[in-house]
Order: sequence, then structure tokens, then C-alpha cells
Amino acid sequence: MKLSNFFYNAVTQYLFLISFWLLIKTTKSEFTYTESKFGISSPQKPLITDIKTYKDGTILVRIIRNDSIQTNNDCKTLNVTSLEPILRIRVIHTNDGTTNEIDLNLTDLPMQPINYCLFKNEKNPIQIYPLQNPFILITYMTVGNVSDRLTYWEHGIVIDCYGTNRSDITLWSANVDFSSGNWLYSNKIQLNTDDSLGFLRPYLDNTLQWWQYSV
Repeated sequence: MKLSNFFYNAVTQYLFLISFWLLIKTTKSEFTYTESKFGISSPQKPLITDIKTYKDGTILVRIIRNDSIQTNNDCKTLNVTSLEPILRIRVIHTNDGTTNEIDLNLTDLPMQPINYCLFKNEKNPIQIYPLQNPFILITYMTVGNVSDRLTYWEHGIVIDCYGTNRSDITLWSANVDFSSGNWLYSNKIQLNTDDSLGFLRPYLDNTLQWWQYSV
């Protein structure tokens, strides 16, 4: 019993020291970055909607902003909120404090306007994933008829940290609940533990299958 208690106390103290060391390690540095491309005249403030990290610590940040005049007809048809039609991603290099600013409009990255809708469950079709640095996977939707959910498809596109389009692919059918105005997040991307091997995505067609995509 004494040996057991000693072992328990030793393990507890050891874990405490590890936790304390990690706390110091993760709070010892600071990073400051100032956005300068949004302007001060717009009443719509930028919002951070997603933050992800590469294995080397490089950070991906996606920024959105509501469309102040709600001009997106696809969003009006679905009775949901319009976002400013610009894909804004910031690539923060924590090793030297530099930041790559990626701002892609509908000309740079020809996504349909529905991808800039914010659905009532506060979901957006565009998602970002850090692949093998410097590559970024962006998932989005294409639609044949906004009023027909059977024409909704999920796609993926790979860009680099400078915004250059590297490749794109159709993933699977997408799902929108018209009655509730919710976008049902069906694009279950799982990054591979070996980031050089790309990512996995499950498909449910009678049986569950996992497909691997290489970059």
C-alpha cells in the first residue's frame, strides 16, 4: 500500500511538473499582427471564423465579414445571411513572425456565391485545412439549382500559402436542410497523420469507406 501511494504521488508530481513546463513553454512568446485591408468606414467588422495549425506551428486563420448590403441572391433565396465574397486567409509563420495575406475574390477563385452564405446554424460551406506546409485544402460547394438540394456538391481545391491554385477535385454530394436553413456539415475531412500523404474522407454508400487523397 505504501509503495502504491508513493508511486501515485510521484506520478502526480511528475505530471504537474510537465503541465507547468508546458504552460511556461506555450506562454513565453507573443505575436502581434495588424490588419490593414478592411478599411475603417465599413460598419461590418471582421470576424475570425477558423484557426488551424500545421505540424511545424505555422497558423492558418480565416477571416469573414458580413455583406453590409446583403446582395447575394443565393443567400436571399435560402433566407440566410450574405458574407463579403472574398476568401481571406492569413498564414502566420510563428518562427519569424511574418504573415502571408491571402485575399481571393470571385475572379481569383471562381466559387459560386452560395459559398459566401452564412447559414442559420452559423455554418459556412467554405472550410480550410492545413496540409503539408505550404499547402492549404479549401472545401466548398457547387450548385446546379439553389432550390434543389440534390444538385449540391462538395469540392476541394488546394492552394499554396501565396494563394496559387494547385489542384481541385469533386468530393461528394452536399446537404442543406431547406426547412431549417441549416447547412449540414457532411464534409468530414480527416488529415493524415503523415501530412505528406494528404487527407482522408469517409463515404457512406451502403458501407462506410475511407478514401485517401494525395497532394
